Amino acid sequence: MINKKLSIIIPTWNTANITLNCIKTINKYLPNNYAQIIIVDNGSTDSTQQKISKLTNIVYIRNSNNLGFSKANNIGAKQANGQYLLFLNSDMELIDSSLIKMVDYLESNQNTGLIGPQFLNPNLSVQGSVMPPQTPLNAFKEYWLHYIGSYSKYVPIG
Repeated sequence: MINKKLSIIIPTWNTANITLNCIKTINKYLPNNYAQIIIVDNGSTDSTQQKISKLTNIVYIRNSNNLGFSKANNIGAKQANGQYLLFLNSDMELIDSSLIKMVDYLESNQNTGLIGPQFLNPNLSVQGSVMPPQTPLNAFKEYWLHYIGSYSKYVPIG
C-alpha cells in the first residue's frame, strides 16, 4: 500500500542531534504528507533512542547492534510505503525543496531508474560525490603518481 510519494530512509548510529537536524530540515522543506521518514537506529548507545523514538510522524526501527549502512537501508526499505525511496545519511540536511523536483523528474522520465541530488559542503560549494573505479592501479596513480581524481571523489563536469 503506497501512502506517501517518498520514503526517506535514514540509518543512524550514535548521531542523535545530527539526525534530529536532518529530520527538522525534511519537515521544513517537504509538505506534511509528502514523505515518510524511516529512522533505522543501528544500536546507538548515545541518546538517539530516547530522542528519536518519541517523535511522531516517523517510523523508528532499532537494531540490536550496528549492522552497517547498507543493511540498515534494506531493513528500512521493507517498512517503506512511498512510491520512491531515498537513502539518506543522518548528517545530511535539506536546504530547499529540490527533492520534490527530483521526484517530479522521475515521474516524467519513466526510463530513469535512479537519481541523486547534488551534495554541497557547509559553505554551499559543490561536494565531490562520484568515485572512479577503486582499483589498485587507480590508487597507485593517485597516491604515488599524484594524478588527482584517479581514486578520490570528484565533481563530474558537464
